[in-house]
Amino acid sequence: MLGLIGLLIPFQITMWCLLQFKGSDLTSLVAVSGSLYFMGGIAMNIAGIAEFILGNSFPFAVFIIYGCHWLVLAYTGDPSHLILNAFGPEGMAGKPWNAGQGHYALVMALISFIFLLGALRTNVPFVVMFFTLVILFGFIAVADYGLGNDSTPEGVQFAGNLLKIAGGFGIVTAIMGW
Repeated sequence: MLGLIGLLIPFQITMWCLLQFKGSDLTSLVAVSGSLYFMGGIAMNIAGIAEFILGNSFPFAVFIIYGCHWLVLAYTGDPSHLILNAFGPEGMAGKPWNAGQGHYALVMALISFIFLLGALRTNVPFVVMFFTLVILFGFIAVADYGLGNDSTPEGVQFAGNLLKIAGGFGIVTAIMGW
């Protein structure tokens, strides 16, 4: 239960930010970085270790991988780490940053697909969760790659629309989790 709640709380918040619910946007994630670090990262990793002790290898892998994902998301988005300074004046609008983020999202789509295959033995909600996660991370990857190639207002708008679509798939993921 700890692992699932540790996933769903920061996940639901992130999806609302992707959908720009109630005036939020991606920068709103900075305001909730504590939930990404503690609920997503620490709680899920503790749950993963507990699953390992119990001998449950599939939930162990899922909780540890996604727990570390929340830590990565929190760390890269936390302005106190000054990561964007390494990308010069372009920062988040530049191709190097967006290519790296796109690569990361693509790998997360791949691991979600592998987990989808593993979930086929478990239950329908987990299968739907991992299926929609594959699509979600795919749309995020396309948005990141697109933004790196076209940082004009039209390109930013297109990437924002792709992120909203990703958020829609994420809401389905969250519903299955809850």
